[in-house]
Amino acid sequence: MSRVIFQTENKEKVVELESGQTLLVVAEKADMGLKSACGGHGSCGQCRIWVTAGREETNATTDAEKKHLGSLNLAQGERLACQVVPTGDVTIKV
Repeated sequence: MSRVIFQTENKEKVVELESGQTLLVVAEKADMGLKSACGGHGSCGQCRIWVTAGREETNATTDAEKKHLGSLNLAQGERLACQVVPTGDVTIKV
């Protein structure tokens, strides 16, 4: 089973990942405090995270991410948690 490592300024939390879950769902279950006014539909842009390891274990960038984040931020690993479905181990900066 894959895992997600959530990193904040003062803590790190490792969570097992169920197949097909978005990072927003995983973050909510782990009580990481990510905000999403749109309920995870990619329309508000609030659930921004940074994928610091395991980018190759995530799905392709979505149109919603391109709209909210721009190419420079996407190239540096910023994503919308509601749009990312990991297929393997990833490390996320919240």
